[in-house]
Amino acid sequence: MPSACIIFPFRSDYLNLFMPSFASFSITITILITTISQLTFAGENTALNYMDELVQQDISGEKIGDINENEHEEDQQLPEWFRLQQEQAAKAADESQVVISKRLYKFSTYVDNFFSDSEYEQETLDSRLRVSIETAFQEHSDPSIRPRLNLSLPLSNTKKKLRLLLQSNDDETQLQENTNINANLIESSTETSFSSALGLQLLAQKKIDIRADAGIKFYTPIDPFSKIRIRRSFLFNTVELRLTETLQWRDSEGNSSNLLMEIEYPFRSNYFFRSYSALTYWDIDSYWAGSQSFTLYDQLNEKTIVAYNIGIQGQNENETHDKKINIVNYYWIETRYRKNFYKDWLFYEISPGFIYPRTYDFDALPKLELKLEAVYGNITGR
Repeated sequence: MPSACIIFPFRSDYLNLFMPSFASFSITITILITTISQLTFAGENTALNYMDELVQQDISGEKIGDINENEHEEDQQLPEWFRLQQEQAAKAADESQVVISKRLYKFSTYVDNFFSDSEYEQETLDSRLRVSIETAFQEHSDPSIRPRLNLSLPLSNTKKKLRLLLQSNDDETQLQENTNINANLIESSTETSFSSALGLQLLAQKKIDIRADAGIKFYTPIDPFSKIRIRRSFLFNTVELRLTETLQWRDSEGNSSNLLMEIEYPFRSNYFFRSYSALTYWDIDSYWAGSQSFTLYDQLNEKTIVAYNIGIQGQNENETHDKKINIVNYYWIETRYRKNFYKDWLFYEISPGFIYPRTYDFDALPKLELKLEAVYGNITGR
C-alpha cells in the first residue's frame, strides 16, 4: 500500500513546544486515510496478486492457467474429511470473532451507559436528559456543590441527524482534560455555566462516527463556538482501540484540538479495563493540557458497578516570557461506587480517593464526592 505524508505549516518555534498538537492533527489524517484505504484495499490486493502471478509466469515460463489447474488438481487429491474439517474450522473462527466483537461492544456500551459518560453521550441518537447534583469535599478547600444538566433532543423530520444540545460547560472541561476526575476540586467553585448548540450527524456507525456542532456558551460575554468530532474504532480480537479527534473554534479561545485515545479490554464475565489518554492543544497562547488514566470496572450485579481509577494530569506553562516548560499538575487515585437504586433512571455515586497536587508538593489530600443523578431516555449505541 502506498503511504501518504502530510506536512502542516507550523512556525519553527512551534515544533519544539507543540509536538502534541502536530501528532493530534496527524492522527486525524491517519484516521481518515485508514477509512478510505479500507474501502480500496480489496481491489488493490486483487490487482497486486495478479501482477505477481504475471511475474512468476515470466520467470518460470508456466502459464497462469496451468498453475491454477495444478492447484485445483492438488485440492482434489485431498481427502473429503480433511476439506470438511478445514471448512468447519474456518467457520468456527469467523463465528468466534463475531461473538467476541459483540461481547466487547455490548460490555463497553453498558459501562458507558451506566456511568452516563459525557464522551459517550455525544453519540446519542435518541432523546436523553441527564440531571445531577454533585457535592465535593477536599482537604484545604471549601465544600462545593455543582448542578449539572445534559440534554440531547433530536429534531422532528430530520431522521435524528439534527439535534438540539444543552450541556453544562464543566462536562466539556472534563472531556478535554480528564474525564475521570474533577480538576476543579482543587479550587472549589459553585459557579455553573451552560452551552446550547445544534448538532449535525454526518456519519454514524459502530466503527466510525462524524458529527458537527455549532452554538453558544452562556458566559459573560456570550461565547459562540463550532466544532467537528471524528471517532474511529479498531478491533483486535478482544481489544478495542478508539481514536477521537475534536477540532473546535471558540470566540474567546480561538482554535483548539482535542485527541482522545481509549484502549478497552473485557475479561472474565464482570471485569472491564480501560486506558484513557487525553490531549488538548489551544492555538492561543500555545497551551496544551493532557491526562493519562487507567480504570478497572467491576460489575457487582446488574444495579451496581465499582470503578477503580488512577491517573496523572499535566500541562505546559510559562517559565519566562519566551520559554515554556512541561509540568505535572497532580496525580490521583479514586474509587467510584455507582448504584442504580430506583427503577432504571435514578442513581447515586460515592467516590472517595486521594489527589496529589503540585501546589502542595504532591502531598496526599483526601477527597470525597457524592452524586445524585437522574437519567431519562435511551442510547442506541455507537
